[in-house]
Amino acid sequence: MEDNSLGLFEIIGVSEKFHSPSKIISMGNNGTGVRILSALSMFINGNVTIDGNERLRERPMKEMFDVYQQLRIVFEANNNSLPVTVRGGNIFGREIYLDTSRSSQFLSALLLVAPLAKNGFTIHCTQEIVSEKYVAMTIDVMKQFRVNVQRTSHSFTVPQQSYNPQTIILEPDVSSASYFFAAAAITNGEVTLENISRNSLQADLFFLDILERMNCKIVWRENSVTVFGNALRGISVDCNHCPDIVPTLAVVAAFANGETDITNVAHLRHKESDRIAVLARELKNIGAAVIEREDGLKIISHKTHSAIIHPENDHRIAMSFAVAGLRIPNVEITEANCVEKSFPNFWYEFCNEE
Repeated sequence: MEDNSLGLFEIIGVSEKFHSPSKIISMGNNGTGVRILSALSMFINGNVTIDGNERLRERPMKEMFDVYQQLRIVFEANNNSLPVTVRGGNIFGREIYLDTSRSSQFLSALLLVAPLAKNGFTIHCTQEIVSEKYVAMTIDVMKQFRVNVQRTSHSFTVPQQSYNPQTIILEPDVSSASYFFAAAAITNGEVTLENISRNSLQADLFFLDILERMNCKIVWRENSVTVFGNALRGISVDCNHCPDIVPTLAVVAAFANGETDITNVAHLRHKESDRIAVLARELKNIGAAVIEREDGLKIISHKTHSAIIHPENDHRIAMSFAVAGLRIPNVEITEANCVEKSFPNFWYEFCNEE
């Protein structure tokens, strides 16, 4: 049930009585959704077939398929990628070994479904956990629904248990707010985000620390934060745990004095696009000097100019270069509708026009 006038949503659960869908579930370019659904499919009696667009078929799924094999789940996949057909059922808990070097989404997905398994799961991460703050957010949400997760270093134990209905308040999405923070940063403007606490677990809140290091003024109040733009300076920053704000940061860096070095984000090559390559290409397209590395970018401020931006159907690339259009006349962005994936009314909100 939904009441948009009050921003209320009521979700009626199915008490773990899931049904096998009669049709293929197409996830478009939704990597997070497909990974959560792939984990949930293990508990559905019958076949579940999941597919996506061309780019999603290229994105890594081997980590989840390795888990299927460990749990003896019957599945059919196309060379470790989508489409995949999963035949699930009763899952008995056991120890799982998971590669988390390319994405933390598989770990979040397994944590979310672990309480449904008989005896639960113990998940051992065999590599560095990229985007680790998103895992902390997952565990925090589970705790809000009275589900206990025990963590020891890179291992997570979730006993068999039940989610309990709760009333929760959702914070504003800081990833979406980053484009407006960036707008203030490059125009010497001012932007306030309300209903957010500096204690939030959202990984992309780190963007405010980055902007402060770049010479913006950040003012926290009891329930809001304001960004005041200023003359920007380049910095070096490790964005391993907040990869979603890298496109926004990269565009801001094009207007900063000196060099900005963004490191430890090799996993960005496996997103909706190869974000490192696309950012390097399009930043050069607007006149910035860029050095592309396997795990990041060095951006050197230079005289910018108008350009046609090709975001490769990647919502975050499109929204980030919209920010550049506030400083550069005649920036045209193709595939503009790709923003609908995460921010359907972005153009209206950002441009204040339909």
